Amino acid sequence: MAFLVFLLTAWLSFAGLPNAKLIPQAQLCGSYTNAYTNQATCGKLVCPYGCSWPFITAENCSPVGAASANMNTTSQTCHIAFSRVNNQLATCVTKFGTYQCTGGTTGFAACTGCHS
Repeated sequence: MAFLVFLLTAWLSFAGLPNAKLIPQAQLCGSYTNAYTNQATCGKLVCPYGCSWPFITAENCSPVGAASANMNTTSQTCHIAFSRVNNQLATCVTKFGTYQCTGGTTGFAACTGCHS
């Protein structure tokens, strides 16, 4: 009986090999652009399989172009892109718009298939 289980297991594992695809390892990115496209970037790397969750969340964000005098700042999840302009300022692109952020950040984007 054990031999039969072994044969069945071996046959199933070999039968699946031609259809198996390698999954590229994810790169954890603190700076990324074009997340959901095949032209995504992670720093200076190109990532043709795109970037996905959990994405960076940035604090103290204001919409680009908004009058900042009367604007409350918000936290934003940067679904599309995130980059630091300098130590105090970052740009965050969400599904809803572009923001300038002056607070802390948490998280990263997981980008796959990255190469130089």
